[in-house]
Amino acid sequence: MNHPPPPRQSARRGSLLSVFSPQGSGRLLHRTFLVAMLLVSSGLLTSGAIELIFRYRESVVSIQTLQQEMAQSAAFKIQQYVESLTHTLRTVSQTEAIVTRGITDQYRFQLLKLLRVSLAITTASALDHTGREALKVSRIKMTDQEELADHAADEGFVQAQAGDSFFGPVYFVRQSEPYMRIAVPIEPSAGEVIGVLLAEVNLKYIWDVISSIRVGRTGYAYVVSPKGDLIAHPDISLALQKQNLNHLGHVRAALAGTVGPVKHENLQGKDVFATVATIPDLGWTIVVERLTKEAYGPLYASLMRLALLLLLGLGMAGLASVMINRRVVRPMEELRLGAEKLGAGDLHHRIHLQTGDELQMLADAFNRMADQLHASHTELELKVEARTQELACSLADLEIVSQHKSRFLAHMSHEVRTPLHAILNYTQSILDNIYGEIPEKVRQNLGRVQDSSKHLLKLITDVLDISRIEAGRYELSIAEYSLLSIVKTVVIAVENLAAAKHLAVRVTAASDLPIGLGDESHLTQVLLNLVSNAITYTESGEIGIEASVSEGLFTLRVTDTGPGIAPGDQQRIFKAFEQAHASPTRVQSGAGLGLAISKTIIELHGGRIGVKSSLGKGSTFWCTFPVRISP
Repeated sequence: MNHPPPPRQSARRGSLLSVFSPQGSGRLLHRTFLVAMLLVSSGLLTSGAIELIFRYRESVVSIQTLQQEMAQSAAFKIQQYVESLTHTLRTVSQTEAIVTRGITDQYRFQLLKLLRVSLAITTASALDHTGREALKVSRIKMTDQEELADHAADEGFVQAQAGDSFFGPVYFVRQSEPYMRIAVPIEPSAGEVIGVLLAEVNLKYIWDVISSIRVGRTGYAYVVSPKGDLIAHPDISLALQKQNLNHLGHVRAALAGTVGPVKHENLQGKDVFATVATIPDLGWTIVVERLTKEAYGPLYASLMRLALLLLLGLGMAGLASVMINRRVVRPMEELRLGAEKLGAGDLHHRIHLQTGDELQMLADAFNRMADQLHASHTELELKVEARTQELACSLADLEIVSQHKSRFLAHMSHEVRTPLHAILNYTQSILDNIYGEIPEKVRQNLGRVQDSSKHLLKLITDVLDISRIEAGRYELSIAEYSLLSIVKTVVIAVENLAAAKHLAVRVTAASDLPIGLGDESHLTQVLLNLVSNAITYTESGEIGIEASVSEGLFTLRVTDTGPGIAPGDQQRIFKAFEQAHASPTRVQSGAGLGLAISKTIIELHGGRIGVKSSLGKGSTFWCTFPVRISP
């Protein structure tokens, strides 16, 4: 009897989801659409997370690029400052006094003027062509003629004398102020060097340049020498302490030639983001530092906003999963459990859902199906009971037929094989001239009778073997045997048959084959079947028999030079009463039982049998089986 579906509750119609389906139908689809929207939102949040990763990478690269440009700008400004000093020195070395009179005492006025123009130059010396100081002025001490020194061996004089500007290494006066020596050639005209202008430059004035370079609120730049000594710093007190900054990781990396920005601690122990640039002519390194907190501040704020959005998206996804679980997953689970019970045969089980949507309609359909199945099951039981009685009668009839078959085969074995053996014995006696000489014509006919009788006897024997195989009563007689003896026995048995067709029989077998354990007579039957078939279907050429052993397995191969077997027949010929299709060069012989019996014998020995053949190229039948099988 069908169970009517439970009434829809009005509370369900007034639920929140009813907003999406005021008519009360198809609300599951609308909920699914809502869930899909939530899933899409989750996908957008996932893409936002991916965007967060790429934005982080791009922002870091942007920060690096900006700060690197600031470092290069600082290096350019300092290089311009040094070049301006060099330009001032060259201007002084090309005055009218030099052009007209050379290095004379009147040139002292130009040197004093140089000290007034450039505060960074503390001492200026005019060297003659021999390298000796001809004139010398200083803003920090008085000079006299006896203090004039010889600079002929100085590197600065040698390089300037050759026409190039010279920038000496940084040194410190009174372990405080950084200095550098600059030398330029004195040239009245291009290429005419009459001396060298040597200047001592106080580098503390680079502070004016370096202090103007700012990166954000906390970023600044400073200059270090190739040895790591601090030359200039926005905090001038640090530059006047002759500090060596090799203990700072980013300074050490910069001096070692490492390319790219690094994060490390500064002199105050705070984490900074550092970039560097070099001034090749001077060998100085410009380091721009900026507190990591400030450099990455905007990026961290942006990442935090994205992270909050991602968390919000995860919350929405969690809410969606709870809703799906309550409105879809649980009812579907009840449907699944109900379907399993119905499938297990509990046709009295009913599914009770009050969801007010398609799931409830599906549950009602399951309940109606259960009612129909219960009714059909009752009717089916009655039919099965009737059919079972009919089948029992049929099985009894089959048992009777099987008994008749067994008796018929036993009767055939006695009534047919016994006369056939008698015919063969009498025929052989006549052919052996026991009853006197017989005409040749009679001998030929008796030979045909003998061959036909042997063929008939083989067919009867094969039929009996197949019958025992089908009845499961085909057994092996396990004993030790010699595979070499089996091969010799078969060769002797087929010798006359092969000679009649002028076929050579080639045997390949090792003389030290091990003693096997199995059914010798049945294995002989297998090899005899394979060799007999090869001779039967081969008109010219030879028959090959190969016996070998490897890894505990015997292998027998029988090859022929016959017409071959088509690929479609190679598996079929191992079935009972099946033969390869006949061809103009291939005739059918026998009932098609020999290979089926051989396959059974080999498989009872735990082995395999098969064939490799191509049309027109002969065939190779092979079988492998254990040397010693379990009794």
